[in-house]
Amino acid sequence: MQVYLFMILWIALVGFMSKTYEVTELIDGREEKRCNYTYSILMFAVIIFFTGLRSSVGDTFNYINNFNNIDVESTSLLSILKNSDGYQLYNAYGYIVKKYVSEDSRVYLFGIALISGIFTMIGYRRLSCNYTFSLILFMLSGKFVWMMNGIKQFAAAALMLMAFKLITAEEGRYKYFVYLFIAYLIHPSAIVILPAYFIFKGKPWSAKILVTIGLAILAITFVSEFTNFLDFATEDTVFDGSVKQFSNDDGSNIMRFFVAAVPPALALLKRKEVEKINSPTINVMINMSVLSACCYLVATFTSGILMGRVPLYFELTNFALLPWLLENVFEAKDRKIFKIACIVCYCVFFYFQVWGLEYTSYTLNLYLY
Repeated sequence: MQVYLFMILWIALVGFMSKTYEVTELIDGREEKRCNYTYSILMFAVIIFFTGLRSSVGDTFNYINNFNNIDVESTSLLSILKNSDGYQLYNAYGYIVKKYVSEDSRVYLFGIALISGIFTMIGYRRLSCNYTFSLILFMLSGKFVWMMNGIKQFAAAALMLMAFKLITAEEGRYKYFVYLFIAYLIHPSAIVILPAYFIFKGKPWSAKILVTIGLAILAITFVSEFTNFLDFATEDTVFDGSVKQFSNDDGSNIMRFFVAAVPPALALLKRKEVEKINSPTINVMINMSVLSACCYLVATFTSGILMGRVPLYFELTNFALLPWLLENVFEAKDRKIFKIACIVCYCVFFYFQVWGLEYTSYTLNLYLY
């Protein structure tokens, strides 16, 4: 736990120093402050450093074991790509590292942490008007744990976070879909973004969003029918059988839904102010935030392991949306109150979700619980 607290304190300290060196950029026709790249790298470097040099945490042992079992002598890269049941690019990454770079699994783990970290760092640097606050929320929410446990899916989600600006860019749709295809080859669950794209691209609280909320409510009302539908929809895909396999888990912790619901609730509360500014980037983020909350709502009553993984593709933007809402649509006195309340609530969430999570690094000679 000491490692995770150190990471948060490092981000806060470097972030405090970075305020003097912020730059002004034109975002959706409005001038906004952005952290400069030097301090952006310094802040995120601590996350990459410790997540990349771990020897434990979650499924790390399985990742190491899978890497060690890659047969680079009797298989080719082409056969890896052809025979991968999903995860083609991720499997190819492991093959390339072991054959051409190093057989040390630590290089393999650090490499994927570095790649995912760079994607995430660039994404938040582009999107957040308060980069430091965004990274602190990223840490307190426990989402950094995905860089150690769930690394394949996080790599895909981080890539799409970096590509976010293409959603609102002129003629950016096709480039965005190229990134989506790459993300799909890293982790096939990224395909959920394809139908979601036509929901979150548009103004907040449109008919599409209201219908989505309604469908989420129907899904939890008719859970068994919804589960049967998922089982049918995933038949003959890489997820075939996953619904039955995970249908008996306890569902996602309801705390995750409440945390995910905060940004869209604040956006709804200040809907008139948001509409007045009418930022295309923020509009998409709000819609993504609503989708994230809906997914967590369904996951609470169905499968936390299966459905609980879907929101990651929409949830990461929450940590850029929340600072923007506090900075742009709340009065100064209210902003301070909400910011303090936000930090306190996220600290409570951090305590229940992350506190007690072990950290082991043979490289750093750290064995902390």
